[in-house]
Amino acid sequence: EGIFRNYVKDCKLGLIAVSEIENAAIQKYYNELKSEGKSYSQITNLHKLLNKFFGYAEMSGYVIKNPCKGLKITKDDEEDLIDDEDEVVETFTKEEIKKIINNLSKNSKIRYIIMFALFTGIRQGELLALNKTDIQNDTVRINKTVKTVKIFDNNDNEKASYEIKVTKPKTKNSNREVPIPDILKPELKRLEILIATEKLKLGEAYTENELLFPSETGTYIDAKNLRRSWERLLNKAGVQKKKFHALRHTYATRLFENNTSILTVSRLLGHSSIKTTEIYTHVLEDVKKEEVQCLNDMLK
Repeated sequence: EGIFRNYVKDCKLGLIAVSEIENAAIQKYYNELKSEGKSYSQITNLHKLLNKFFGYAEMSGYVIKNPCKGLKITKDDEEDLIDDEDEVVETFTKEEIKKIINNLSKNSKIRYIIMFALFTGIRQGELLALNKTDIQNDTVRINKTVKTVKIFDNNDNEKASYEIKVTKPKTKNSNREVPIPDILKPELKRLEILIATEKLKLGEAYTENELLFPSETGTYIDAKNLRRSWERLLNKAGVQKKKFHALRHTYATRLFENNTSILTVSRLLGHSSIKTTEIYTHVLEDVKKEEVQCLNDMLK
């Protein structure tokens, strides 16, 4: 009932007579939902409902053929699927971080993306969606995310194109402000110079934008290109391959190791609840043991 109410009842598809609904109309609707930021699982649940309905309609003679057959549903981008609470916590050691940073060129955009991720804990999609105006008074405001969406052709679902979409962040608590540590301030100034150089080099071919991390041509950076650059960097630095998301886990782990409260860490990460932040229990246990040691001094 909820799926019907949310996705069928008042949409254009719901206003068309059952016998007149064609395969292309449903494919177009799925594409529109994906463009709006709906997940693979949400659209799949809708598809199951429609397929069951039209299967019955075909069997009963209301339609000649089930229009849901052969439709394609775009899967979510790998980084969009990552939920902190569902993922194994992978972090980098201090030695690994040094290796990574030492292999970052000041003339490469990935340097500044990685440094920002490591020292703010921001998700990849949130990083790539940032505008320059999102940084004010030594804090960064997160209120959006960006994802690459595969859109199938409405009339030929063997053909597909890719679009970059800016959507609302993952959860309500993902809307947040995160302090920018001093170490990032000179990095941001160097980033400005790099972008100005790229803009000058391309001239009129450069796409004017307000992005904090634009591509060399001034557009949004594609997540797949970033992933390839990230993997090449780890290989060059001689560091074991881990997801880009490991930078976020490393940020949280370092905060806990410095006795930051779980509530503060939860808010900085934009978790929906403290329960999600409890994935770092292995770190919390170590911190608790260290804290309790202070009791040894009570009778001294």
